[in-house]
Amino acid sequence: MKAHKQTDDTRLALLEQSINTINNTMQNIEKRFDRLDARFDRLENKVDTGFKDVNNRLWSNFLWMLGLYASTIGLVLTGVYYMINS
Repeated sequence: MKAHKQTDDTRLALLEQSINTINNTMQNIEKRFDRLDARFDRLENKVDTGFKDVNNRLWSNFLWMLGLYASTIGLVLTGVYYMINS
């Protein structure tokens, strides 16, 4: 009967060792996921910053274009005015 008890103790020890190994593996996986999550957060911030920069640039170009069109229309209208009144 004692030999049978040692076998149970051995099985229990092996089971505990397996549980510890699985627990360590799960902790390592969790750490890796945390690092990946941090990388994705940094990437997301870079992409957001890039989109904001592109958006600002597009608005700047749009405003310059409106100003140039207004200036061109002003010059054309001034020329037409002087042609009509001369």
